[in-house]
Amino acid sequence: MDKKILIAGFGSAGSFALEYLARTPGIEGHKIIVGTRSTDEALALINTIKVSAAIMGFYPDISLVKMDLGDVDRTAETLAEMKPDIIAYTARFIKGVKYGQYSYPNQIGYGAWIALSLPLIYKLMLAVKKSGVETKVINSSFPDGVCPALKSAGLEPFCGAGNLNHLVPRIQAAVAGYKKIPAGRVKVVMIGSHFLNTYVSREASAKGSPYYMRCTVDGEPFNEISDEEIFKLSKIPTASGPPRNMMIASDMVKIIQAVVFDQNYFMHIPGPEGLAGAYPARVSAAGAALELPADISRSRAEEINRASLSFDGIKDIREGRIYFCGDIIDKMKKIFGLNYPECIKLEECEAFAYEIKEALSRYRP
Repeated sequence: MDKKILIAGFGSAGSFALEYLARTPGIEGHKIIVGTRSTDEALALINTIKVSAAIMGFYPDISLVKMDLGDVDRTAETLAEMKPDIIAYTARFIKGVKYGQYSYPNQIGYGAWIALSLPLIYKLMLAVKKSGVETKVINSSFPDGVCPALKSAGLEPFCGAGNLNHLVPRIQAAVAGYKKIPAGRVKVVMIGSHFLNTYVSREASAKGSPYYMRCTVDGEPFNEISDEEIFKLSKIPTASGPPRNMMIASDMVKIIQAVVFDQNYFMHIPGPEGLAGAYPARVSAAGAALELPADISRSRAEEINRASLSFDGIKDIREGRIYFCGDIIDKMKKIFGLNYPECIKLEECEAFAYEIKEALSRYRP
């Protein structure tokens, strides 16, 4: 049966996702729909992608629909008419704000920016609920914190994409390089959050955040060097700016392929079942099922990720509210002059996002 795949948002992540989908073997039997406010600009890029795919022998069915995710009622109507099987959310509420340039130099957890990450995906999930459509939403916007926040309000997406799954291939390559073997012979299983990915990638250190990691070579445990040494070997330069979104697009497309073709892929998924942090899982048409190692219980895995999320500045998430750690509240006041609340409701994030944007525009390092 043909599947309908909606790419909601068409910035760099969405356009990379479309490029990769357009060249996926077997995709011709399915429909890809791009939903965006900027249809004129999108049409030219879509046509370019279609021509490029045709040169390589792929002829995907790609269409375009005008969609403003900020308008819940109209989005719900569009979804009811379209009935997408999968929605790949790649939009951003406020474009041009790169959280990393503010977070990392000031040692501020990424959770400080969750008010910027939530508004559009929150409205999309409201629209999905209102439409009555059964669909799988993949969230690319800080899923480690956003997915549990949405779940706490009864708006749980299918899963997230990105973060820990970007670190795992580097760990895999590090072990393979040390052993001087092909990377395909190395398997890495990890449990951790966005903070772990950020600091291992930047500083080759977990910075005290809790995590679980097991590496095997040809099925046998790899214990020849310490985790810290593996992290050092995994620290490699990667692109910044739009090209960096190749990674998140690859993640989203692999999840889409797993669902569309029922492939049961093994991946590291942030926010499955609305959980905080990322977990090893098998993804198929049936869902994203956790696949934890035998030596760690589910309750322990969840405990690790809840604790890890606090390193990003989020103390707790419950009943549609996000509670911030005290150091985040103090730093945002001291550095940006922002009066951060102890907690914020999901429906309050949009207004607060504009306050954050205004504060960042005044910021001079």
